Amino acid sequence: MATEINIKDFLQNKINDGSICGDDLLIGRVMKFGKYKDKHILWLLSKHPFYMKWIVENTSFQLNDVEQWWKEQVETALLLAHVDSIIYGLGKQVIKHGELPESNPHYIVE
Repeated sequence: MATEINIKDFLQNKINDGSICGDDLLIGRVMKFGKYKDKHILWLLSKHPFYMKWIVENTSFQLNDVEQWWKEQVETALLLAHVDSIIYGLGKQVIKHGELPESNPHYIVE
């Protein structure tokens, strides 16, 4: 249990200071079966989230607390990136219709 807490704290600190990278995810449990056998679960949740979703829904494999937390972090980051992309695209479309008092597309949408 202490190891799981240390991994979560380690990753949260890396997120907070913006220094997280792929190599930081090579910790914790590894996949024991399938096409990604011997790959770290945290890495798989980041790089192949739909595969991991399928594994959890179609096998007896379950994520531990840290892996579930990391899955939620990844899903939030993907959602925010998608929303940011939509806002940027909307901002570009709005600008085509004339000059705007604000250049930040997030403020334009608001």
